[in-house]
Amino acid sequence: MSISKIQDAGVSLTSAALPAGSVLQVVQGTTVNTTTKIGTTPVVTSLTASITPLFSSSKILVISTFALYAPSTTKSIAFLYRNGTNISAATGGAYLYSNITSGAQITTGISLLDSPATTSATAYAIYLAGNNSGSIVYFNGDNQNQQIILMEIAG
Repeated sequence: MSISKIQDAGVSLTSAALPAGSVLQVVQGTTVNTTTKIGTTPVVTSLTASITPLFSSSKILVISTFALYAPSTTKSIAFLYRNGTNISAATGGAYLYSNITSGAQITTGISLLDSPATTSATAYAIYLAGNNSGSIVYFNGDNQNQQIILMEIAG
């Protein structure tokens, strides 16, 4: 069994030397003022972030917060994707189902502890879907930054 190493300023650490639960790195992505015409098929939004795990045994804690606004009453579903694949259903329901009343805004988010089992660059994104082909949802209706935070946690 090989043990991966972190090297920084001449100090070498192995994954075995790190206490489980240690935060190894943090990455953040933000977006503002995005309008997405959504249908019944999920579409990618501009709320994305990418992380390259140091160890394949690491977990990635994904924390996202965002506001949704709709000009007319609609139902929206927000999903979490990893590298273009919906991981919402596979992770026991990391998705959000919301009713947005005409002209209303809701602030919400998705959080998930993921196990990607890789040391390759890994992209996470929020996707949206609606209840019909003409649904329109404004991401970040209140002009505040929406964010997605990725934290690599030692396994």
